Amino acid sequence: MVYQRQGYRWGAWKITLDSKSATIPSEGRRTFPHLDRLYVPKVAKPKTWDDYRNELVPGAQEKLCSLPT
Repeated sequence: MVYQRQGYRWGAWKITLDSKSATIPSEGRRTFPHLDRLYVPKVAKPKTWDDYRNELVPGAQEKLCSLPT
């Protein structure tokens, strides 16, 4: 997993797992929605990455592997 700023307005995470890869761009507003939802929320309606615990939801690995490539 590598963060890439160049070429993206707010940056993007480039993820490679086994032979699959995905690029997850930020949508601004301190959020990476595809990645944020892999974490347990701290609040009822999370809006930024700060609203999540440092704890993965059950099945996070499978969800990560099913992200679009």
